[in-house]
Amino acid sequence: MGSIYGIDLGTTYCAASVFQSQTTINVAVDENRATLASEVFLEDDGDGLRAYVGSRAFDAMKDAVDGEGKFIVGSKREMGTLLDARGYREPPWRFGSWAYDPRDVASLILRKLALEVGRQRPSDPVKRAVITHPAFFPIPAKEATKQAAELADIEVVDTITEPGAAALAYGVQSKGAGKYVVFDLGGGTLDVTLLDIDGNGTIHLVHHDGERALGGIDWDRELLGIVVEQFCQSYTDVDFDRDADERTQSIWLRRARDLKIDLSNSDSVRAARFDLRCNGEVLRQKATVTRGQFEARCAGLLRRCEAVVERAMQQAGWRWPNVSDVLLVGGSTRMPMVRDLLSRMASREIRPHLAPDHCVAAGAAFRGAMISRGSGDGGGSPLEVTDGATTAAPADLVLPAMRDTTARDLRVLVRQIGGAETCDLVIPRGTATPHRQSVHYETAHDNQETITVRLFEGEDESPDINTPVGTVLVTGIPKRPSGQPVQISFDVSHGGCLEVVVTDEGSGTSVRSRLDVANASVTDLDARRAHLSAIHVE
Repeated sequence: MGSIYGIDLGTTYCAASVFQSQTTINVAVDENRATLASEVFLEDDGDGLRAYVGSRAFDAMKDAVDGEGKFIVGSKREMGTLLDARGYREPPWRFGSWAYDPRDVASLILRKLALEVGRQRPSDPVKRAVITHPAFFPIPAKEATKQAAELADIEVVDTITEPGAAALAYGVQSKGAGKYVVFDLGGGTLDVTLLDIDGNGTIHLVHHDGERALGGIDWDRELLGIVVEQFCQSYTDVDFDRDADERTQSIWLRRARDLKIDLSNSDSVRAARFDLRCNGEVLRQKATVTRGQFEARCAGLLRRCEAVVERAMQQAGWRWPNVSDVLLVGGSTRMPMVRDLLSRMASREIRPHLAPDHCVAAGAAFRGAMISRGSGDGGGSPLEVTDGATTAAPADLVLPAMRDTTARDLRVLVRQIGGAETCDLVIPRGTATPHRQSVHYETAHDNQETITVRLFEGEDESPDINTPVGTVLVTGIPKRPSGQPVQISFDVSHGGCLEVVVTDEGSGTSVRSRLDVANASVTDLDARRAHLSAIHVE
């Protein structure tokens, strides 16, 4: 049936890994690079729509005529979250007659990734995959990620949290029991996961916390702010937000990111040229920024990171003296200010143990190997994570078992006698996965033939405060008087994705229903698939 690939679908970069011959191989996915930039440039070349993905997207955007095409970055942050006061708003990227939502963008990225893997491994194309997502992603975002893969004709055999995948990769390399903090700071999200490796090598992910809008792109924007301030001091009539078009702003943000990378590798002053066309004239200036300036500017971002770690430690009842180590995941952990922060909190120097750009995809590939071998809980075969190479694993090294947990409370909306609506707790935060939880309710009306199950995530009984997850519509209930017993079972996967089974206890009829997720409805997938399949991806 072919390999099950591990795919890290990141905000800034993506990666693909596959288990083969007792190793994981990181497959080149962008002109011999091991990572694919999560960027898309759409254009209409007269013969139809074309999507440039990865490094070619930025180059195509720079070469495009002003005002032509659409450059999209950072789409993962919007996955499954397009809510306004009415519960819906238009997708954020419009090009031509089509409004692209995050599923569309992710599907184009996945198509490009699969295309590149197919070129490298023509006899083993990407047909099935384990795809990663942030642990703190809400259920709608997880389901939207799965739908994006479906739109790219990739079967998602399972999902796994990004820190869970990194922990799996680390557990393969480590033989030491202990308590670990996984600090995963990627391009767009922060996940903090507390894990415990027991004496048998089993990995227990005991607590998740995070921010889904905190990542490297925020550091890029702070650095861009420094550059813009310097530019406007030299050209006092310039208003960057007013005078810089979308193309210019994208180019400046990329150069700010490059400058950030330089400052992460050296504490000396770096210079970069920034151009702005204004009133028919090209204004130019070299920006100079020191690491000290950059770190001072980002102090607020670091405080947010610190608050997430402290909250996770406090809620789990952990203390730093009992923590064995901190595992750094995500490219943004390369910034010295991030490592310095964690070293100060832990009262010891924190160093990297994993390849931050590749370990998540490798862990997902391990999960795929477990599924292929029918060993969903791990154990049995020696495996090892490698950084872009194939290295034989020691004969005594086995893939450990892993136990993940839910990151949020799951609740179901119940109408009480008198009409008041409350959110009943079904599965509390911190429940080990995979997990099934069944609850019993009664039909509300005589001759009721349908049941609508509305789900929420959050810690409050009020539906107005919690986050909508979606609905399950069950039809075909036999007509009977009100008060008939109904059992609703919630199945949560390893990665926290949800399926719902509704059983009419009177007839014994069970229906496994697909969740119609808030802002990731399955009803429009056919139309989206038809539109996206007509786009040429390169």
